[in-house]
Amino acid sequence: MDSNGCILNSSHFAEWGKYQIEIIALLVVLLLLMVFIAALFFMNRRLKKMQAAVNKSEARFRMMGEEEIEKARTRLYKFADNHSLIELMEETINEVEKLTGSSIGFYHFVETDQNSVTLQNWSTRTKQKFCKIEAQGLHYEISKAGVWVDCVHQRKPVIHNDYASLTNKKGLPPGHATLIRELVVPLIRKDKVLAILGVGNKPGTYTETDIKIVSLFADFAWDLAERKQAEEKLRESEYRLQNIIDASGTVIFLKDLEGRYITVNRRFEELFHMTRQAVIGKSDYDLFPAEHAERFQQHDRYAFERGSSIEVEEVVPQEDGPHIYISVKFPILSIEGRPYAVCGIATDITARKQAEQEMQQLIEAVRQASEGVVVTRTDGTISFANPAFEQISGYALDELVGRTPRILKSGLQDNVFYKNLWETLLSGRRWAGRIINKRKDGNLYNAECSISPVKDGKGRIVNFVWMTRDITKELELEKRMAQAQKMEALGNLAGGIAHDFNNILFPIRGMSEILLEDLPAGSPEHEKVVEIHEAGKRAANLVNQILAFSRKKEHEKTPIRIQDILKEVLTLTRATIPSNIEINQFIQKDCGLVMADPTNVHQIAMNLITNAYHAVEKNSGTISIQLTESLLGSPESTEAGLEPGKYVLLSVADTGHGMTPEILGKIFEPYFTTKEQGKGTGLGLAVVFGIIKDHGGGIRMNSAVGKGSTFHVYLPLLENTEASLPAEKAEALPRGVERILLVDDEQKVVKVAKRMLERLGYQVVGQTGSLEALSVFMADPDAFDLVITDMAMPKMTGDELAGELMAIKPDLPVILCSGYSEKLEKLHLENLGIKGFLMKPIARADLAVLVRTVLDSSMKQMG
Repeated sequence: MDSNGCILNSSHFAEWGKYQIEIIALLVVLLLLMVFIAALFFMNRRLKKMQAAVNKSEARFRMMGEEEIEKARTRLYKFADNHSLIELMEETINEVEKLTGSSIGFYHFVETDQNSVTLQNWSTRTKQKFCKIEAQGLHYEISKAGVWVDCVHQRKPVIHNDYASLTNKKGLPPGHATLIRELVVPLIRKDKVLAILGVGNKPGTYTETDIKIVSLFADFAWDLAERKQAEEKLRESEYRLQNIIDASGTVIFLKDLEGRYITVNRRFEELFHMTRQAVIGKSDYDLFPAEHAERFQQHDRYAFERGSSIEVEEVVPQEDGPHIYISVKFPILSIEGRPYAVCGIATDITARKQAEQEMQQLIEAVRQASEGVVVTRTDGTISFANPAFEQISGYALDELVGRTPRILKSGLQDNVFYKNLWETLLSGRRWAGRIINKRKDGNLYNAECSISPVKDGKGRIVNFVWMTRDITKELELEKRMAQAQKMEALGNLAGGIAHDFNNILFPIRGMSEILLEDLPAGSPEHEKVVEIHEAGKRAANLVNQILAFSRKKEHEKTPIRIQDILKEVLTLTRATIPSNIEINQFIQKDCGLVMADPTNVHQIAMNLITNAYHAVEKNSGTISIQLTESLLGSPESTEAGLEPGKYVLLSVADTGHGMTPEILGKIFEPYFTTKEQGKGTGLGLAVVFGIIKDHGGGIRMNSAVGKGSTFHVYLPLLENTEASLPAEKAEALPRGVERILLVDDEQKVVKVAKRMLERLGYQVVGQTGSLEALSVFMADPDAFDLVITDMAMPKMTGDELAGELMAIKPDLPVILCSGYSEKLEKLHLENLGIKGFLMKPIARADLAVLVRTVLDSSMKQMG
């Protein structure tokens, strides 16, 4: 019912149900809110506990980090005492790298203009393990550098914990360490960034703690470095000061107000034989006699009292007696202007006097020098000349003084030459060179000169000193030596040509000998081949002459007929002497034998005939050659410097210009010549004289100006001339059936030699290459009883091939052939086991005899 007592209806019940639902929903919300508030409460308590734990952990870490930091600082203090600034900075990076847990570290300097950075150094581990670039000392413009200079732009520490994601990085040069993250701190003093110190690649992220560590050590290291620099500068300043005073040639010392020595220089130590350590802290009374010490102290006090420098004369006792010094003494003032020390600079006048005496001695030495010395004024006027220059120039001293060197001008140097000379001297530089001058008698001479300007204390030129030497004879000697070298080179060329000729002649002579065997005697063909064979022999003789000229033939004295050699020489010279010059010859055909070297005799004849040709070539005269046997009596033998007896006389005469008695007395001197340049070395007649004396002979000469000259050469005649001749070989050639390996790089030589040997019964395998021959031999070493090889071959020479073959078969006999005898002389091939030698072109008889001899000797040794 309602309030009026009425019973409630159904609508009332519906209204009540609606309110109940709302109340229940509100209660649920309140319940959820209470649960959420409770959860927040418990979560807050949990967070507080966690924060407390973190704070406690950080405090513990901070305490541990501070200990490590302090230890690191202590280590750096100690490290700085014994290491350089560069080493100190590197060690600082190493410590920072450890404290932050980084893998790499660096520091670089920022220039004062704040626009560029200089790469300085990296940590030890960075250089050893991670970074291989060489960039120390390079400069980078800050505007073009990468993110590692952000700290300079922002003027505060910068952390890049995700380097890879940065967009403004510039990239890294090849060899640079890979960057994952970095921390770079600027070092700022007086509003300027002086340096940057950075670390990188920490396993975790960089935090404010890392910034504090790096910043702390950046400041600490810089302060330490500044102190280190100040100490080094102080030491360097002291070192420089000591070096400066040590470098002085005068005595320098510092004393305090009590007169005790603070330092002395090296000159003080040297003069008074006292070390600096022994002097420092002592007074003059401790070092010198009392009367001298008192005088020194009085002068010191006077300099203090006056307050400025004084100059006094002091007598100082030394081991060799008293010395007189001029001493300049002055007080050294402090910043406040108070004197605290006196400095003394003392110059030994005794030494100066000794120097003056030495100068006088030097002047005397100049007077006696072998080189000419001239002193001129700046205008070139001569003020002094030593006796050597008087001798060189031909002028006496009184003729030179007051005149200029123009009196020596030869006219062979132009004005440009002298202009350059004077420009060099007046610019204060030394001039050196060669001048052709003229002596007083008008003769020219070559002078090697050195002219130097002499300056006074203000650097002004006051004199010129001219040193000169007559090198005329030296230059002449150089020319003659050069000519001699040309002749030697020509001889080497001739020897090479002779070698090639011998290879050409060998087939000609060999084939002609074979044909002479095959053709019937008396037949037209036989006679023609005889002519070919004789021509080959003449050509071989010509080659021998070339080898004799080039001195490539061995020198051995044997019984010879000079007329045979003269015939060869005349054939050779007739081809070179113009036909307008007549050559007459009077040769005794049955002239006896002499014991001589054919090459030397060839030289004598060639030199004398060539000398005669030079005497007549301008006037188309006559040359006469005569060879006879001569019996010398006492007067003639004495004139030739010989014993009386029988001699072979070779005379060479010409109708040339002749020679004066003065020239006749010098013609056999080495390098003396009257011929114009290019006509001779001055060695020809000297060589002739030496050869004749070596053979026990003598030489005479007759000459008159305008009537020509005659040379008479005497060589001792052999008594038993018939017994001295070598026996003719008429017997049959020895033969054999052995197997021979024949090697020569000339195919025609191999072909002819092979045919020669096969006609003698031998079995021959021919090869034109040394390497091919070695290969054939290696295939069957027992297939050959003898090897005949040429010496000069490409790829492998004959002696080298012989060595390889005998290494395989030690008892193998080898014969070596050559067209160039010097090769055989120099190599001493007998030491290699070579059994025989043959000179090209090879005669069949010589080949047959030597092959049989070597084979028979080898069989005896084996048996």
